[in-house]
Amino acid sequence: MMSYSVKVALNLPIYHTFDYILPESTNRAIPGIRVEVPFGQKKMTGIIVSADNQPFDASAKTKYKLKKISNQIDENPIIGKDIMDI
Repeated sequence: MMSYSVKVALNLPIYHTFDYILPESTNRAIPGIRVEVPFGQKKMTGIIVSADNQPFDASAKTKYKLKKISNQIDENPIIGKDIMDI
């Protein structure tokens, strides 16, 4: 089974998203749903902003090692596409 990467917005004082790997046990990543992710030594709740439809190659050499999403909190988006397109 392939892994996919997603961009997650966290409640931090910076205008930046973070890349995470969608766990194989999660069947889909929908922008607008809340997820729990590891961030440093703690876990944070964030929102998936976008999902890459291309498989992620975990064996490829990259500058950073991506971490997996710990938990998907919502089944349906809590933030609509019209708000996230800002």
